[in-house]
Amino acid sequence: QRRRQLGTTGKTVLCRAGEPDTSQLPSREDFAQQQQKLSQTHEAVCKQEQHLKQLREQVATQLRPKSQALEALERRAVEIKERLRISDGVACQLFELKCHLQEMGRSVQRREHAIEQLKRQQDVERSRRATLHKKLEFAAADLSAARQVDAGRLWSGRPPTQNEELHVAVGVQADFTHAEAT
Repeated sequence: QRRRQLGTTGKTVLCRAGEPDTSQLPSREDFAQQQQKLSQTHEAVCKQEQHLKQLREQVATQLRPKSQALEALERRAVEIKERLRISDGVACQLFELKCHLQEMGRSVQRREHAIEQLKRQQDVERSRRATLHKKLEFAAADLSAARQVDAGRLWSGRPPTQNEELHVAVGVQADFTHAEAT
């Protein structure tokens, strides 16, 4: 028995039943070409694997310093964060100190103002005391003069005149009497 079957060339080929169809098998030339392509592909794969191995090694050697640098940068970032936290604390303290210093400055200004007022009051009081002291000196001089006049009258026996009378209120009369005596 024979059967019809399409061959590799597209022509109908007669084959016996039970026999393998050899028309579909590649020729030796095709087989050699496929073997050569397979060898070339194998060589290309080997080269690619070798190249990948080299690239992995290169990446690993490049990544080691970079990972170490990254770790160093992370440590530095932690240090900077800590410094920033400390700096924020210091900034708060500086602000508090600034406010305290401003308040102390205002307090010092108030005290200096009070001291100036007290000095002015002391100057006024000194001036009043000096005036009172002079008035007391004049009154004492008038009193002494009046005693001398009274003592002279007692010895001479003449009556006192109105201008020579000494009043107990020393203020204006004492100045008037002293002014007439001088």
